[in-house]
Amino acid sequence: MNQTFSNFQELSQNLFKLFNQQNFLSDFEIEVKNQFKFYCHKSILYSRSPFFKEFFENETTKNQKNFRLNSVKKEAMEKVLIFIYSGTVELNDDTVLDVMLLSNKLRIQRLQEFSQEFFQKKLSIQNILQVYDISLQFNSQLKNKCVKFMNKNMSQILKEGRYSDLSSFSMKEILKSNQFIIKKESELMKFLLKWNEFFEANLTEKNKINENDEKKEKKEDDSKYFFKLEENKENKENKEEKDNFFKYIRFIDFSPDELFEYKEYIPKEVLLDIFSLKTVSSLNQRKIFMNFSSNPLFEGSLIYTPRINFFTKSKILSDERNQKSINYYIFKLSQWLGSTDFLNSCSLCFRATRDDFSAERFHAQCDEQGPTLVFYQTPKNFIYGGFTTAGWKDPIDGYFVTDPNAFIFLINNPESNYPAEKFANTEEEHALFYKKDRGPTFGDSDSTSDSLLTDHFAGFGYSYKNPTSDDFDPLKESTFFAGSDIKNKLMEIEVFCLIDSKKEKLN
Repeated sequence: MNQTFSNFQELSQNLFKLFNQQNFLSDFEIEVKNQFKFYCHKSILYSRSPFFKEFFENETTKNQKNFRLNSVKKEAMEKVLIFIYSGTVELNDDTVLDVMLLSNKLRIQRLQEFSQEFFQKKLSIQNILQVYDISLQFNSQLKNKCVKFMNKNMSQILKEGRYSDLSSFSMKEILKSNQFIIKKESELMKFLLKWNEFFEANLTEKNKINENDEKKEKKEDDSKYFFKLEENKENKENKEEKDNFFKYIRFIDFSPDELFEYKEYIPKEVLLDIFSLKTVSSLNQRKIFMNFSSNPLFEGSLIYTPRINFFTKSKILSDERNQKSINYYIFKLSQWLGSTDFLNSCSLCFRATRDDFSAERFHAQCDEQGPTLVFYQTPKNFIYGGFTTAGWKDPIDGYFVTDPNAFIFLINNPESNYPAEKFANTEEEHALFYKKDRGPTFGDSDSTSDSLLTDHFAGFGYSYKNPTSDDFDPLKESTFFAGSDIKNKLMEIEVFCLIDSKKEKLN
């Protein structure tokens, strides 16, 4: 019978001693900032770092006896080499950033993970932007931790965070992303202006330094191998993209006073459109959004895109048939709900194509979850639904529920010119109907679904008021929501609740 014994601790200690015995049997030098040299062993570097493995196998560099990294600090290089030799590392606030960057370049996976774990426990208002900037070079786990921290503290970060820690690439990522919950877009605008001022001053200073460096004799630096993946890509993009960053500010989320304050940064036609969105009819609002989406002058612009991460949550709204109108739909939903808070905070708790078209599954996942937003979609892409703050229950014997805040709505009617419209309830005590074998039911038969959730009735005149549009025909109220699709099965149902995101199922 074979038995295996190991003594990894002593092996680690012996290798560490080998590193400490300067120049003992060494065959490779690493020179860092201020001409400090480390005497190393090719075989150990080769076996522990994928970067050095490639370096020593490369025909151009395999016989090289030294390696210069004039920009790398001695303390960071020392900690990385200690880890390479012994498998242990002591991290602190002063060196962890340099160690993480260096371990990333040398592709030492475990040391990267240790550095990221250290950072995740040390996130603060003061360092979060720096860590986020770095996280974009690493795996998504560190980035996700940063985004979560930033969303909890965004207002304070925009006021007190060190904007100088953000690269041009990271600033652009924040501006373009819908991951971040920013309650006041104008705060992000102020932050961008401060960052832009710093960026301009810093760019001028860098140009002066580069001009002076060109006049000096430069010492050879092997970082050309080290940073070969970057090729100064960010600096190249900075010049092209920086001046266009204002197109990523969501001016659609500004109040009239804020629009006036920052009018010099907003194209005149956009300013007039956004002002008019606050006063014109719903039909004209849709025209404004459609005109903007088809205007080549604003290609790639997010001016009319509300900063809401709801786009990715809803399969119905992200249907390719809705791509040109989705900003309009989100704008209207935000208006009806009074703010973007619900749309930013809600989670998908039920999707019929995922969870089954059944009242039982709906109640199992949506009962007692507080406020909910319900969407129905037909095969022809009629989209309608309802909102309630009362939530849902599943009694065997059905009964009506009072909710003065409940409303039903039409998002899209592809067979008419009806704009998106909200309909308040006229009988608060009949706002909802609870029953075990029913899906989400609004009013006294205004909006009902059977136990299979595929057959659905949507109409008016019971608990919710009729449309105010001049085009509305009372004789067609039963087909107002679903048109000719009223006889067809529902294609999709989605219910969004204010529940813990951990409970949200994956798509």
